[in-house]
Order: sequence, then C-alpha cells, then structure tokens
Amino acid sequence: MTVVRKYSTRSSGKKLGLGLSENKKSKKVIILDDDTPVVQNVKRKVHKDNAAPVVDETPTEELDKSDTGSAARKRKIGKRIPENVPAAPLDNISFHSEESVGKWKYVYQRRIAQERELTGEILHCQEIMKLLEAAGLLKTVTKIGGCYDKLVREFIVNVTTNCTVSGHPDFRKVFVRGKCVHFSPEIINQYLGRSTVATGNEELSLSAITKELTAGQTMVWPAKGLLSSTYLSVKYAILNRIGAANWAPTTHSSDVSSGLAKLIYLVGTQTQFDFGEYVFAQTMKHAETFAVRLPIGFPCLICGIILSQHPQILRDDEVPSQKASLLTIDSRLLAGAHVSDVAGLAEMTQGEGTSSQKTPETPIAALIAVSKMLQDTITSCTLRKKNVDTLILQLTKGKRPLEDNAAAHAQDDVGTSDDDTTSD
Repeated sequence: MTVVRKYSTRSSGKKLGLGLSENKKSKKVIILDDDTPVVQNVKRKVHKDNAAPVVDETPTEELDKSDTGSAARKRKIGKRIPENVPAAPLDNISFHSEESVGKWKYVYQRRIAQERELTGEILHCQEIMKLLEAAGLLKTVTKIGGCYDKLVREFIVNVTTNCTVSGHPDFRKVFVRGKCVHFSPEIINQYLGRSTVATGNEELSLSAITKELTAGQTMVWPAKGLLSSTYLSVKYAILNRIGAANWAPTTHSSDVSSGLAKLIYLVGTQTQFDFGEYVFAQTMKHAETFAVRLPIGFPCLICGIILSQHPQILRDDEVPSQKASLLTIDSRLLAGAHVSDVAGLAEMTQGEGTSSQKTPETPIAALIAVSKMLQDTITSCTLRKKNVDTLILQLTKGKRPLEDNAAAHAQDDVGTSDDDTTSD
C-alpha cells in the first residue's frame, strides 16, 4: 500500500547579523511503498516489486540530474556554484593556496562597493555627526583613504574559513603578496579609533526596531522581510542612505533589510556595539561563497589596514582607483511621510526651496509651493533618466551585453546576505 507522508524540518536558524536571527520551515512530501521511516538528507529509490527502498549514496558534490537528464547547477559542499562565469586574468596575482586559485574568477566578478564621503550639507548637520562620532564611525564617512582594486581582490580571494578557527596557524591572518596581514575585530576597531572593549550582542525584536525607525508610524516589521524607506523618520532615512552606501552596500536603498535596520537603530539610539566584529563577519562571508553578486564592502578600510601594516606592499605601477562620488541627501527626505526629527538639517535647508520651509499662509501661495515642488521633482527625475539612458547606451556599445553587465552588478542585502548576498 502506498503511503504518503508529510513532514517539516526546521533549520538551525539563519543569522541576520547583529543579534537578529530568522527560522524557516521547509516542507517535504515522500511517497513510499512501505512503512519504512523517512530519513532526511538521503536519496531513496523505490522498486516496483515493493522491495525495501535502496539508499543512493551518491555524493552531493556531483552534478545533479533533472528528469530530462540534463546537468543542473554544480554544487560543492552544499553551496551553489554559478555557471558561465567568465575566466579572469591571472597575471601577477598573489594566491596563498590552491583553493584561492579556484575562487579567483568569482571574486574577480564581484563589485567593489567603494565607500563614499559625506557632502557638506550632512557634515554641517550636528545631530547626525554626533551620532556618527558616538558610534566611532566618522572614519567610514569622512577622510576616507584610497582604494586599490587589485589589492582588495587579492585580499578577498585569500580570505579563508581558517581565519575564524581559534588555534589554527591562520587564525586572524590573511596572506597577501607574501605578507601576513593581521585581520580581526580588534584591529578593525583600532584602525577606526573605536573602543576595543568587548560589548554584548543584545537581542532586539524587529517590532521594537520598526517602531523606533518609523517614529511609531509602523509597529510591526513587514511580512515581506523588507521595510520601505518611505516610512523612516528623517534621522533614520539619512542613516539608511549612509548605511546602504558604506556599511551594508546595496543598490536597493529604497527597501531596508533587517540587518541594516538594526545597524542604523544601534547608531541612532547611541547603543554601544562592536562595529569591528560586524566588518569582520561581513568580510568572512567571502570565504564561504562562490557568489558573484556579493559586493565587496569596506574596500578603503581594508586597504588602510593592509598599508598600515605593510606600507611597501603596493607594486610600482599601482595607482589608487578613482574616488567614489560624494554621498548626497535628497531634499525629499524632509517631506512626505518622513517624520522630521533632525532639526539641524531642516534649519540648514531653510530658504533653498525644499519642503522644510514654513507653510504659506494663503491657499494660492500653498498651491504655488506645491507646483514648484512638483516641477523640481520632474526636473530631477528627467536628469536622472537622461544619465541612465546614457549609461545604457555606453554599456550596449561595450564588450559585454547590457543584460550580463546588469546581472553581474546586481545586489541584495549585505548586512543580511548569505551565499547569494547586503548587498550590489
């Protein structure tokens, strides 16, 4: 008699970073011709003559076969390996191990998310600057050092899981160009001028974070897993803008992941936390994945740490990459659903045609102000569209098709990313 059994498995919990975790259930249906108990993670073959199931001990590292017999994506140690990744040049590249050589082409395709310095309008906003200073993060947004793309990639490709194994010879070490670079949360904090005193990783509920970030407008974290930035108060909208560019790089700053939400919550509430541990954990993710859509965060910080230990490590022909554009704040962050809780920025923008101006006294003046605001929005969007169209035209004339280029640089959440990724 055929028996249909349903059972569910619970994962050990996917860590979202900074004290957040998320458990997921997965359901499976097994159809057996006998009453043999179901064994998870084992392939079974059922014979038509009602014989006992035969265990197939084929290693999971081999190619999976679909019903049509075609080869599916390759897997190694349970990790997905992207297909059709172009080969990367190996000229004058430093590898510490054979494993690093195999990972090079995947690391080569990853986007380097260079940190961006703040513009003067934010630097003059005392409330935001005080929060960054209290968190010890000023060095991540101002006076940022140079970025050497090739050096960063060679560092990332030589990051191994042994760096986190206490007692291993490579513990807290990354070997680059024949040099041993000491890399740990303590060293990161020292470089940033932060306190090296260990701090507890306090567990916070997403509901409490949501309430704080939205100034009480939203009480529950969205079921879709992402919080729209339109609900953020002005203070957290600005911190989210900074975080999406420098701390948890992503091209989707309009939605806030849970990992980034907690990070800006800790900064906004001046809660003590270990930023060095956060940077270290984000960097170690590159040792555990073959993904190409995982952006390389903190490249200028990594270069600074390497050069502080080995000033002569640069090659003679090596020059720093062009600096990223300054990080600006859209004036629309002061309008709409954003609760104004940053007085300094609102006062600074008075008289600049933003929505932070005093409300006109007459209906006609109010309509004129709305009309002007809409015209400014149209002008801004038109300019942005023109820039995007120009970029599209340039990419279509390049060596790589537009679709491949866009896919290679897409990103999901870093503060939250796993084998696919905080990212862009």
